[in-house]
Amino acid sequence: LRDIVSRTSKVFETEDIALAKTVEPLEQVIDDLNAQIKENHVERLKNGECSIEMGFILSDISTCYERIADHCSNLAVCQIQVHKGEYDTHEYLHGIKLGSEEFDRAKEKFASEYHLA
Repeated sequence: LRDIVSRTSKVFETEDIALAKTVEPLEQVIDDLNAQIKENHVERLKNGECSIEMGFILSDISTCYERIADHCSNLAVCQIQVHKGEYDTHEYLHGIKLGSEEFDRAKEKFASEYHLA
């Protein structure tokens, strides 16, 4: 989370479009990690290793992290779009997730850097 906030802040300050393009792949990795964290919690619940109460806290934290990452993505995409003179963020995001090798490489890099042990 610190990485994505730092990147986004720098993008906002410097209008560095190349850096802005790294925010969305990192946001996707954060989403994947949150899904994995929730799955792990369900397994711990099934095994009696955790409580429902702790799950509420974990869910709140996870949801907040995901929202922060989403906001960072929105800011970075807006910077990219303004730079291009385009203003359809949904189309842009849809396009890069479906067929951008740059996006895929960045996501793989972040996934290998940030993973659950």
